[in-house]
Amino acid sequence: MHTEIEIKGVEGRAFLLYYYEGIRQREYNGNKLSLPIYPNKAKTQADKVKLLKKLKFEFEKALDKGWNPLEAVALMDAPVTLEQSIQKIVDSKLTGNYSRTYTRDIEGTAKQFIEFLTEQEKSSSPDSLSTARITAFLDLYNSSNRNYMNKRQYLNVILPGTISRTAKKKYAEKLHEVYTKEQMLPILEFLKLHYPRLHLVALLAYGCFLRPHEESRLLKLRHIRDQMIYLSGEENKGKKVRVVHIPDYVYSELLPFIEACSTSESYILTGSAWLPNYDYLKTQWSRAKRTLKLDGKIKANQTLYSFRHTAAVKVYHKTKDIYILQQLLGHSDMAVTLKYLRGLGEMNNDKLKLVMPEL
Repeated sequence: MHTEIEIKGVEGRAFLLYYYEGIRQREYNGNKLSLPIYPNKAKTQADKVKLLKKLKFEFEKALDKGWNPLEAVALMDAPVTLEQSIQKIVDSKLTGNYSRTYTRDIEGTAKQFIEFLTEQEKSSSPDSLSTARITAFLDLYNSSNRNYMNKRQYLNVILPGTISRTAKKKYAEKLHEVYTKEQMLPILEFLKLHYPRLHLVALLAYGCFLRPHEESRLLKLRHIRDQMIYLSGEENKGKKVRVVHIPDYVYSELLPFIEACSTSESYILTGSAWLPNYDYLKTQWSRAKRTLKLDGKIKANQTLYSFRHTAAVKVYHKTKDIYILQQLLGHSDMAVTLKYLRGLGEMNNDKLKLVMPEL
């Protein structure tokens, strides 16, 4: 029905070229798709190429889903507002194959940004918003460089071009320092006594490699059978079916939670249909960590995720098998596991050579 989309005129006024039902189509921007993508307004050649590639991707996706450019021309007379274009992008993300956290953050940023805009700005054209106004919005999330950069990244999704129009801010990657053997039991004993749900999440992170917020928090009774955890591709970050053995020391602590569940759809942490919000574990951990730090049982860079990282290091030391570790961690790509180990200081360049292919 349509030919392959080609990028033309990169050095001048660039456009996409393809044929739909034998009729030549030229696309200079994302107006037909109600997307604020304007390659020819880019400030640099590199930004222009990036926007052209993004524009091509969006048109290919629309055409594959049955979108008809001949019908779309008739709708071009009605100008697309900034609010409409943002909502169009958000809708496409919500129906795409993206993680829960990603779609949640995109939707949340869109809502915050629309609330920030004046009524006049909402009804104006997508390309009329000034850089000063975008910067003013980002300044609301300037509590830390990391928070600012995350918001900037999400804003760039719903308002393409934000990255090139706003300032960067450096931040240090958060280090989930591993626990020592001497630390583990005292910390777990404290959590079991004062924060039983947090204690279970820590055990699931250590013994089953579950991610606290995205897997342990969402764990339901139906996911557990025969001392195994079964997660579908839609229920874990790696997007692949994941089957995890539950060690005896974890299962014994898990049993009371299992027995408290009223139905197969009950969440393990609550025993009911009530799901703790995303910040629940974060709040619980910040309270527990405050006491643990005062008692000298925990270090500043040790987190709830450190239980998972500690387990990863132990498995690597025991097996030296990165493939096994990849499966246990639920990483979709071996490169993620390698990066994970390098971030923990467990792999240097010499060790990486051992896994590289030879001819």
